[in-house]
Amino acid sequence: MSRHRAPFVSRRTPTPVTRSLLAVPLLLVCLTADAGAQATASLGGRVVDAQEAAVPGAAVTLRRTETSAVWSTTSDGDGRFAFPVLAPGRYDVGVRLDGFSPWRSEGMTLEVG
Repeated sequence: MSRHRAPFVSRRTPTPVTRSLLAVPLLLVCLTADAGAQATASLGGRVVDAQEAAVPGAAVTLRRTETSAVWSTTSDGDGRFAFPVLAPGRYDVGVRLDGFSPWRSEGMTLEVG
């Protein structure tokens, strides 16, 4: 399991109330047991602030670089998000939240097993 963290940067002038955000995608990979089924990968994670408090409502976008197919979701009340059934390959991940600069990770490789 791989863990990756990166900060959001606020577009506003920093104030004591403004918090930095972190996107924490957790690479979750699984192999299907059915011999006739295709192998799949999953990606999930959590969006948190600098104090590791959950950040709900962040828009999370995943783009497969080989096909340009796009999936989108929103972080839940615990800041978690998931893309449960994906083909192995290279992906770009982006996280956005009003008032903060977008965060992006390019070229993330999802593999089976």
